[in-house]
Amino acid sequence: MQVSTGFKPPEGLEDLFFLFYYQVDEWMKAYAKLLQVPKCSDSEVIMIALVGQLYGKSELQWHKHVQGNYLSLFPRLPERSRYHRRVKNLYRVIEALMKDLGDYLIHEAEALIVDSQRVPVCALPRETYVG
Repeated sequence: MQVSTGFKPPEGLEDLFFLFYYQVDEWMKAYAKLLQVPKCSDSEVIMIALVGQLYGKSELQWHKHVQGNYLSLFPRLPERSRYHRRVKNLYRVIEALMKDLGDYLIHEAEALIVDSQRVPVCALPRETYVG
């Protein structure tokens, strides 16, 4: 038994995509105030995270630094835990962007400088005094 909804789909799939996009877009505009749309765009979050990685501070220190010194540039900066969650969710995008930026910089550079950061290989045991 078929139930008729009165909906007659357009001829092509492209038209159906357009119809649905238009309806969803209009709905989103109408209900945008009820939805939790991030105030800070993904591009801003990614850019802040990339500069923070270049700066060499922990994510917590970097967020405090940006919040304390650059809030005029990022008035919609999310609070720290939400920022961390968004960076974590955008990790694959950030990785791909870093690779593309690295490839671009390598091809455009006349000279390359390698900078490294110390990475502990193993933790030293506590010193004990044997008397």
